[in-house]
Amino acid sequence: MGNGSSKSQLEAVAQFKFDDALLLFESGRFSNAFYLAGYAIECALKACIARQLLPEIIPDKKFVNAVYSHNFDALVGLAGLRNDLRVQQDADQGFQANWAVASEWSPEVRYEPIDKATAHLMVIAVGDSAHGVTVDKDLLVSSGTALVRVLDDNGLKPRAAMWVYNSDTDIWRLWIVPEKGVSDKAEFYRRLARII
Repeated sequence: MGNGSSKSQLEAVAQFKFDDALLLFESGRFSNAFYLAGYAIECALKACIARQLLPEIIPDKKFVNAVYSHNFDALVGLAGLRNDLRVQQDADQGFQANWAVASEWSPEVRYEPIDKATAHLMVIAVGDSAHGVTVDKDLLVSSGTALVRVLDDNGLKPRAAMWVYNSDTDIWRLWIVPEKGVSDKAEFYRRLARII
């Protein structure tokens, strides 16, 4: 975060970081995709904090120093969003799940190898337009395709995979159907869970 970043600049940076995370994910650069998706959340939270700053008022030094934190929980508090976050989590299980994934991020992940499945979860958690911490359909298709490729590469070839939208709950789910002749479907899904 540069000195003097405005709310609109931080919002733009958040979007750029997420767009770059998508490009990196689609290019197989999973660790950096994960990192930038989390960084997008950090920038978005800092945009919410910037909204609170009053012109011609010098903020408290502790507050200013705290803004430079990378800790999502601290940034949520500084943005005055703690209650809103709790209400949203209680009202929307999809958001609650996405926040649980996203809140695992820290800047130290830049030193860690992140696998495809973990990066996929983070990109979906941030990019989910209905429940995100924002999903376009192109992302659903590309991420579903990438997951099926991973399954194929690991010898688990599904007969079909499709995204199904439930308008009652406003949730998208990826349905994966085992190939014909699979007698132990439970074992198929256990293997699938181990792979992802």
